[in-house]
Amino acid sequence: MTISRLRRFLPLLILAAFFKTGCTAKSLTLPAAELPNQQLYGVHEGSVRLPDLASDRVAVIDLWATWCGACALEQTKLQRLSDTYPKDQLRVVGVAVGEEQAVVQKYVVQHGLRYPIYLDPGFQLSDALGETHIPRILIVEPGSRIAYRSDELDNATLEHIAAAVARGKRAAVAGNSAN
Repeated sequence: MTISRLRRFLPLLILAAFFKTGCTAKSLTLPAAELPNQQLYGVHEGSVRLPDLASDRVAVIDLWATWCGACALEQTKLQRLSDTYPKDQLRVVGVAVGEEQAVVQKYVVQHGLRYPIYLDPGFQLSDALGETHIPRILIVEPGSRIAYRSDELDNATLEHIAAAVARGKRAAVAGNSAN
């Protein structure tokens, strides 16, 4: 390939490399970040302040949309996860991004989702978290510290959840023995 041809294709090659690299990152452990102090409105229940979701237990927060096929696959796993752990140790919630309540309500009923679903129709939460794609699963430790981010509920993510729940149990036992 000649230099002039290479120059024409170079921007495409760079762009392809960028997208290839961006799409292969399965799980990310980022520097600790706190959940923003935002109010979320539930599909079936009232509103909740975001940090309250993980004030006393580990929370798994799933950012998703009704049109996202990969999100639907993760929701099946998330429902099993929610059914597996005691409610006082782990809270699983979904946050539908960019969609209206009526659309999300219909989807939740059709898909039999039993864990709480909240709304982020204007992308305020996803923007505040710096999240630009879905599905995105956040593991939040008690005290609202985001400990782990992933695009799927894979074995590595499940291991992080189990470790966070174990740390939460140890902290609760230590807190009880101090009283």
